[in-house]
Amino acid sequence: MNERGTFTMSGVKGTLIWFSPEEMGIIMGRDLRITEIRGSIKSDVYAEGLVFGYILLKGRHIYGENQYDIVTNMKQNNPANISEIHQKHLARNLIEKMLNNTPDTRITSEEVVNQLEAINIKLSKKEKKLHQLSTCPITDCRNNIESLM
Repeated sequence: MNERGTFTMSGVKGTLIWFSPEEMGIIMGRDLRITEIRGSIKSDVYAEGLVFGYILLKGRHIYGENQYDIVTNMKQNNPANISEIHQKHLARNLIEKMLNNTPDTRITSEEVVNQLEAINIKLSKKEKKLHQLSTCPITDCRNNIESLM
């Protein structure tokens, strides 16, 4: 990594549908035998967002079901399957920030870590509440369960 936050990738590594839009643009606009491509930390953040989405969608790509749809939707900034991640899911907002098409306004890796730590704290608090439910009177359980949901 140099002082500008970029690095050189030798050759094309990986699968097209897992590249950031800026990397995809470079690859699709040039000969695939190119020997040097500039990557950045922001490109990695985008790829991590794709992986997070893939995990939450149980093996489906966040931008579509096949390579053509995925590439088209990525170019149009249309994460077609994101609606299947509930709006209130703790990671939904983070993934949306990670998948920002513009590298300059995309969340940084440090901000990703900070948000993951905040999510972990929220989950720990909800877990404590869940444990408390096992000892609460039946009449109070319904309200507690609804607040956890």
